[in-house]
Amino acid sequence: IYQFMEISQKSQVGSNGRILLPSSIRKKMGIKPGDSLIVRYDDKELHVNTLKSKIRECQNLVKKYNKNNISLVESLKESRNE
Repeated sequence: IYQFMEISQKSQVGSNGRILLPSSIRKKMGIKPGDSLIVRYDDKELHVNTLKSKIRECQNLVKKYNKNNISLVESLKESRNE
């Protein structure tokens, strides 16, 4: 079960184009100084995700289709050696 908790806060764009993310949102998303973010523009909305969360999302997607838990790295190496 997913629980969605919307947090909306006012923010500003600085003269250098940087957007300040409010601390409550950074804490909720687990964002720390130096973290990489994925920023996507879609239909007049800006979406921000941490790189770590997107990698985890991709890993979970691969796991869904890798039901036998085969090492995909080893499988790729073997196929290249053939």
